[in-house]
Amino acid sequence: MKKVSFFLIVLLIVSCSKTDEAKTPVEEAVSFYGLKEGNSWVYKSFRRNRETDSYEDVNVVDSVSVLSREIIDGETFFKVRTKTTGNEKGIAFCNPNGTKYEFLRDSLGSLINDKGEILFVNNSNDKFFRSERIEFEVFTELKEGTRDITTEAGEFKTLDMETYAIDLKDSKRLPGKDNDYYSPGIGLILKKYSTVSDSKHLIERRLQSYTIK
Repeated sequence: MKKVSFFLIVLLIVSCSKTDEAKTPVEEAVSFYGLKEGNSWVYKSFRRNRETDSYEDVNVVDSVSVLSREIIDGETFFKVRTKTTGNEKGIAFCNPNGTKYEFLRDSLGSLINDKGEILFVNNSNDKFFRSERIEFEVFTELKEGTRDITTEAGEFKTLDMETYAIDLKDSKRLPGKDNDYYSPGIGLILKKYSTVSDSKHLIERRLQSYTIK
């Protein structure tokens, strides 16, 4: 009788332990790019005044939200929605008014979309080819170290990925460059857009506010 009672007690303890374990939520790894359902960001665009070199608000607002997860070709992507307002004039380098959807995932440190395009790399300083135009090729590389970036949303320590063009005629680098600044666990903080011929960027897309869950 004692043996039976002891067996029942052990069984009860093991059962309770398994139940408690099952109820304990498994913590999800924090995404470098902030890819998690419910996360959201608001950006505003600023254009350089060529006379003063200051950047002025052009009232273009991008509201970005992570909506859900979806399986595409066996891989898990996050469905990201961007709603843009204020671009009635069709300002270059700004999103057009309306809503667009992207499917993004973190693949071994690289932010990629469902087309296989690499949008950012957070763990390698190797230069890699991005695209080719008639007169030049476009390359991207992660810069060494971190950058302190301040926007309306606060102060951030970021990684800086630079995109630039190489002239096919003489293999020289062209003056213009784009820069993407990402902060770990938060996502895109600042993006600078340039023309290939101008060393000073034309548009800044700055983080205004964000919600990270």
